[in-house]
Amino acid sequence: MTEQFDLNKDLKENVIAIEKVEKLLTNARIKKLNNIVEKDKETWCKELSYHKPEDEKVGNIRNFLRYKILVHLKTGIDCDKDPEIFKMYKKLFGSGEFEKDRYFKVWGMTLESDTMTSFITIFNIYLRMKFNGDLLKQYQQYFGKKVKSELARELWSYFNISKWYEEWDDNDKAVIEAFNEFAKSTHTLANMALISKGLNKERSAHGKYDFWDLTLMKIREFYLEQETHSDKAGEKLLELSHNEDKIIDDCKKWLKHFGSNEKQDWEDFVEQNCFKCYLENNEVKPFFEGHYWENPIGKYTGKTDEEREIIKKELTPEAINKIVQSIEDRGKDLETELKNK
Repeated sequence: MTEQFDLNKDLKENVIAIEKVEKLLTNARIKKLNNIVEKDKETWCKELSYHKPEDEKVGNIRNFLRYKILVHLKTGIDCDKDPEIFKMYKKLFGSGEFEKDRYFKVWGMTLESDTMTSFITIFNIYLRMKFNGDLLKQYQQYFGKKVKSELARELWSYFNISKWYEEWDDNDKAVIEAFNEFAKSTHTLANMALISKGLNKERSAHGKYDFWDLTLMKIREFYLEQETHSDKAGEKLLELSHNEDKIIDDCKKWLKHFGSNEKQDWEDFVEQNCFKCYLENNEVKPFFEGHYWENPIGKYTGKTDEEREIIKKELTPEAINKIVQSIEDRGKDLETELKNK
């Protein structure tokens, strides 16, 4: 007789009870959970549908959180390393070879695959607003344990998102439905880019700047300064990498690859990477009102009434749908660009 596997019950009772993730790798139930993903891993990266959503309102969010839980347990697949992504890079740039992990060698340099705009970053900002900036207290109370890991936070969201959706008001419901669409599109090929080695981690600054509009704004500033002030151009990359100067030389080499006699560097960078959908009049369109490098929405902790009002004002269904639309538009551009290659 086949052992029955209750996803919710087994995760809550057998995962969160052990704080050291490494110990979970020998757990037979976790191996069963992993097999659910393995059966569809060749196609899941194109669309986050390796599980059919059990709920049309929040099912994609639960799928995404399930993915994050598996990655934390070191049993799931990492979308940044999916073979389909490296096939896309090779077609997009006309050459290059997968090296290892998330690394791809092209133009004589090693670059790194990266998810452009993070769903979990924005989703957690919204939760901080809803729970007065104290998510740690919330999930420690839920599990009755002094856990502090991202795994615990994402399990807490996984178990409660359906209940939150039912209990919250109509405005929150609309936001969650927009997040549900974002969760579906976040791990598509159109939300993946090849960037300088080491920049993946550093540009985020623990999630505060993990938005593709902000990354493009800083890269554009680099190119503008490069035309007249090469020293100031380097400063822009230091800002982008949050003063991690050890990766600056690789970053300069990557960005200076773009450009020709016919096209300026910035224009060539945008065209080769299919980033035009993020621009308006050759400038980067911010995802949210007033969203710039000096004022990223990720800096707001949600611990004060003022910060919660800012988050609530900015993270509207329209704003989240704008991010989803940019991913979908880039997908169309990629399809046009790659169909004859």
